[in-house]
Amino acid sequence: SEFQQLCLQLGATQTHARPPPPRPEVVVSPEVRRAFERYDHNGSGALDRSELEAALRDMGLDMTSKEAGVALRSVDVDGNGRLDLQEFARLCQILEPVTRAAHHHRL
Repeated sequence: SEFQQLCLQLGATQTHARPPPPRPEVVVSPEVRRAFERYDHNGSGALDRSELEAALRDMGLDMTSKEAGVALRSVDVDGNGRLDLQEFARLCQILEPVTRAAHHHRL
């Protein structure tokens, strides 16, 4: 399923007792920046879970709210429950193979 593919892409960082090592800075493409701004409905500079759910749906990923929460937590480096632009870009980078597969499946 899409969720199982996502879990494989994200890895098992949620099961470790110690925090994951710092992630390198992600280069934010203009497309990712535009998508982030499109889904940041309230202009807060961060995506909450409902905004992320809308983005994931539009990427072709049919996820439950719980699954979207798992995706959010997997890249939420500062643990504030929202994704800033860097965190969103990281998620897009991780999901790129999954969203590509979902797109080809619909064709």
